[in-house]
Amino acid sequence: MIYKDIAIKEVLEEAGYTTFEVACCMFRVFEEELESMGIETNPSVDEMAVSKISFNGTSNGTLVLSVCEGLFDTVAVNMLGQDTVSNVERDSALCEITNIIAGNVIDKFTDVDELCVLSPPVRANNVNHNSFLESGYEAFNAKLFVDEGVATINLYLKK
Repeated sequence: MIYKDIAIKEVLEEAGYTTFEVACCMFRVFEEELESMGIETNPSVDEMAVSKISFNGTSNGTLVLSVCEGLFDTVAVNMLGQDTVSNVERDSALCEITNIIAGNVIDKFTDVDELCVLSPPVRANNVNHNSFLESGYEAFNAKLFVDEGVATINLYLKK
């Protein structure tokens, strides 16, 4: 598969920021703003909630969304318009955000007449990012700073 002449990192950022804004009422901020609020801008993998979605067709790959713990809670609270949420609601909200981002990203590098099927997003406890590289995937990533925390999007496309 040859991808359109696009800057995939910018596509990831646009899809991520737009999704957080529209679905969660969270807005892009500068890294320094989060640091001044005492929010860790380089959380460890253990401090992130993760979901992933795979897709096949004219494009084959996996998109992995990781969010810091504070952002994990706020995504569900804002999406559902509730003061408190259950663990199931948090997981579901994270998966839905992943689904929306993936749909918007994939749309940018497939043609209208091409078919690309997304699997249901799943909550992942741990993702071995190196295994994608070892399996011949090309990696792209973007780090997002929103007013409630940090998210990363990793996109792995089969070469």
